[in-house]
Amino acid sequence: MHPSSPSRGWPMRPPAAASGGVGGCLLLAVWASPGSPWRMTSYVQGPWTGDGSDVDPVAWVVTAVATVAALWALRWWPYLLVVSAALTVLACADVVPPDRPRAAASLAACAVVPAFVGVLGCAQGLARRRAGWAAAVVGLAIGARLFGAALAGATWLVLPSSLRTWQWALTLLGLAAVLPVAWWLRRGDPHAAGLPAEVPGGVPADVPVDVPAVPAAGAGTGSPAGRGRLPWRRLRPVGAALLALCVVLALPALDRARLSRVLGVSVDSLARHPYAETAVLGAVTVVAVSFAAALAGSWVLGGALAAATVQVAVAAPLLLGVATLALDGPARLLGVLLGVVLGLAAASTRWRVPAAGALGVLAAVAIFIAHAGTTGDPQKLVLQHRVVPALIVLVLAVAAATATLGALAPVLGRRGVLPVVLGPLASVLAVGGLQVLDATYLRDGLPESSVIAPVTHLATSGVLLLVAAAAVGGVGLAHQAGRAWQGPSRAGPGT
Repeated sequence: MHPSSPSRGWPMRPPAAASGGVGGCLLLAVWASPGSPWRMTSYVQGPWTGDGSDVDPVAWVVTAVATVAALWALRWWPYLLVVSAALTVLACADVVPPDRPRAAASLAACAVVPAFVGVLGCAQGLARRRAGWAAAVVGLAIGARLFGAALAGATWLVLPSSLRTWQWALTLLGLAAVLPVAWWLRRGDPHAAGLPAEVPGGVPADVPVDVPAVPAAGAGTGSPAGRGRLPWRRLRPVGAALLALCVVLALPALDRARLSRVLGVSVDSLARHPYAETAVLGAVTVVAVSFAAALAGSWVLGGALAAATVQVAVAAPLLLGVATLALDGPARLLGVLLGVVLGLAAASTRWRVPAAGALGVLAAVAIFIAHAGTTGDPQKLVLQHRVVPALIVLVLAVAAATATLGALAPVLGRRGVLPVVLGPLASVLAVGGLQVLDATYLRDGLPESSVIAPVTHLATSGVLLLVAAAAVGGVGLAHQAGRAWQGPSRAGPGT
């Protein structure tokens, strides 16, 4: 029997399969680096969110098609990563000139979407057998994007000449990591497919009891026994992702004139307060995408909100660390790497949920101390070049983000919704949340013109980290309550 045959259950050892996810994370780091199409908060922006300008319809269609195809091909996630690696090589070689934004955006969509969904598909397959490995892959995914965002440092000051070298190195390493896994799993990874009833060996841990414990007779064959709720369970998360993309496409239509009529204010008033206009658009995004996530189920909504909250919270601490350590060589990168290692250590344990909550609280405490120690003006850490406090805040914030997303991975992966929740839904929600925060970056009622204005309001990130810690704790509590309700006979493999 072939070693990757689905009838053998898990087709390869979890560490070997996780190496493919690691390769995909390296590709995500390349696309999150400031040399890619998205400059600000590049660790969360991408083809699903755009860069804040009008959405190109052609690029949107390419993104939508790539998203649906990737989500429907989760079983073949190694091939998704190979496609992404090949397209990333083309992007690093500047095959598409920068004066063709539509082609560049389409190329980015066809490279980033398979990489993101492929990494999360790898984690979803791992979640069905080794929860710790799944948490590590998802934590590394956010850690790699934060590393990519910090790679160039303070781009408003200088863009280092080594950026392209870093991008080439990460791309080639990622390609070398995904090719062997694609060969070994050339018949696919059935555990990543998403539907518990389609996975050999029965229902994984914590799946609702209305899902059959064994593959339904005729499932996927078109017979009457294979029909029922299963196609709908597949379509709901994909439909939620498409609705989120529709929000991104439709939002530019809500221009200043239309928005003024909706709000009952003058166009001139909105023109004088552009931050308020941005915050309104962000609030519309958050509400609309939350509604789309709710249609896919409560676990989808809760997971997306928790993931988006922690990604919004880490933006200001990351900016603080990058700005303060801009002239200190690789110190900022070492700080991000240390935070990722701490977060992965927490996410890989059986106590990943309380560990993630503890790291979130520690990061919030460090931020509050930094805010109080600078008499409410954390920009002093940047202006006075206080390396140690900035480094502590950076390390703890990155660790909290890594551990929080890692803690969500086993819960969402066993329900078959991990790629949708931590992919398009969380990304669009996070960008909407960052837009809402623009309305808080004020001094004496006026917006600050400084690039590091979010650092002044660092305490907001501390509050959001506490909210994210509470959210992941609530998800973990509901997860354990579901296990207790199902009973030990249906608990499945350990976590």
